[in-house]
Amino acid sequence: MEAIYYVLLWLCHRKCAHCDESRFRPYFGAEQARLIDEMRDAFPRVIANLREKMTYLDLADADEHGQLREKPGRVILSSGETLLKQVTAAWS
Repeated sequence: MEAIYYVLLWLCHRKCAHCDESRFRPYFGAEQARLIDEMRDAFPRVIANLREKMTYLDLADADEHGQLREKPGRVILSSGETLLKQVTAAWS
């Protein structure tokens, strides 16, 4: 697998100028706390289930013998909300 796109949290404040996502909405109070708890509880389980060796065979890059080259995979982290005060406080 070349990449895993991991959205840590969807505690969206809906204020990013570039965003056109309509599925999420701002969360406040108890609902916000519930989502933060859900993220914190899920994180260790997600990490525990990652492969020990994350590599992939690049279909577009073969060596002189025709063997596909093995390349390192990536985990792409998304979610600027993890920098919100409410979220960082939950990690401490």
